[in-house]
Amino acid sequence: MSDESLEARAINRDLTERLVAAGEARGFVVLTEYPIRGGRVDVVWTTELQPPVPGVDGPVPVVAFEIESSRRTRKHVKGDLLNLMDC
Repeated sequence: MSDESLEARAINRDLTERLVAAGEARGFVVLTEYPIRGGRVDVVWTTELQPPVPGVDGPVPVVAFEIESSRRTRKHVKGDLLNLMDC
């Protein structure tokens, strides 16, 4: 693995940890690798709706983050945008 790849992974891990801590500090239930149709979102801040909404099981996504810490193409960014829209 190249130095650039190792650095990108370290950046990704650091950003993920910071987003998790920030969401929890604000009272959200934070999930990483949040599953969506055809993929996953890196970090999602969720909340339980009160009163619960019929047909909605579990926490509801409020804020979602995709982390790009390596060189990506426009196609990858479009994919990330679609993931956020699906979330």
